[in-house]
Amino acid sequence: IDLLKGNPQLGRRLLWHNIINGQIDADRSDYLLRDSYHIGVSYGNYDLKRLIISLTVTEFPETGTSVIAVEEGGLHAAESLIIARYMMFTQVYYHHTRRSYDYHITEAMKQILSEETGRECFPEPTSKENIEQYLKWDDWRVLGLLSQGKGGEHGEALRTRCHHRSVYHTREVPLESEIEESKKILEKLGNLAEFVDDAKRSWYSFDGEDIMIARDNKPHKGVPLSTLSSVVKCLSPVRQRRIYVSLSNKHEAKQAIEKYRREA
Repeated sequence: IDLLKGNPQLGRRLLWHNIINGQIDADRSDYLLRDSYHIGVSYGNYDLKRLIISLTVTEFPETGTSVIAVEEGGLHAAESLIIARYMMFTQVYYHHTRRSYDYHITEAMKQILSEETGRECFPEPTSKENIEQYLKWDDWRVLGLLSQGKGGEHGEALRTRCHHRSVYHTREVPLESEIEESKKILEKLGNLAEFVDDAKRSWYSFDGEDIMIARDNKPHKGVPLSTLSSVVKCLSPVRQRRIYVSLSNKHEAKQAIEKYRREA
């Protein structure tokens, strides 16, 4: 438990926490390649072999804590990982259609759980019985309930693939004027707007979780990747905002937006 939580009292053993949770942990290093393969895109590919042979151990300069890092010779391999994550986030994980289905499955599950258990959430992992109940909510059970007509209007959207459509979006890194415009358009759309989607999850952290680089001249004192790589430093966090409406209201919503822009 201490290892999972990253308890500082572990001392040097805390190093292994990086394999479980970090910018180059085992999960992140795997899912980019795995997702790219199964989706059929190349965005998530990076130089895995070079990255692995470049791994080393260094220390955070402020705390002296041991951390898994990348040798300076593997800096570009680390960059390729970050670029792959950025591309997968913008082109796949935050794709406008995928985000619509995320919304539908979330709302459908709330209704299904409410109908089946009386609560809009899964059983909490506070007892063996609750965990066993949670594990019963597998794909087969959920897909079966959806095929039976459960999940309300959102379940129907999933079954018929009539998902909500994005009628407005800002740039990936929006200006303040775009955010203000989105608020005014949302007000103009009124009840036509079904939901607003904001890219709040950053694809990379520039704080204490930054990938550490072990410089050749000072291998025992790590340096954050973002301070050495102009490529990574220039990749701004994605803060795109989208407004969605139902398929049946898409044309009316588009007209309302065009009218607003003409009058603005």
